[in-house]
Amino acid sequence: MRLVVGLGNPGSEYDRTRHNIGWEVVDRLAQRLAWTEKPAKKFDGLVLDGMSGNEKLLLLKPMTYMNLSGKSVLAAMFSRLTTNAGEPTLNITL
Repeated sequence: MRLVVGLGNPGSEYDRTRHNIGWEVVDRLAQRLAWTEKPAKKFDGLVLDGMSGNEKLLLLKPMTYMNLSGKSVLAAMFSRLTTNAGEPTLNITL
């Protein structure tokens, strides 16, 4: 499983600005993968999950301000680690 995180800031004043480019990347990736379901509210963010080929992806848009986004990312990572006990390896790609 891969976790893809797009950073941004909540609030209409940040729409379509450089502050939310990460959210736009996640939205476009979901479009390319033809994922049409509504994102779930989890991990202090909006989450989509599905398959890309043979690989499971979790797309996360933290709904916290950027300086607090680590809380959302950590919650998603911890959740994946605890539910995938048979997969002990954690690879982080920046």
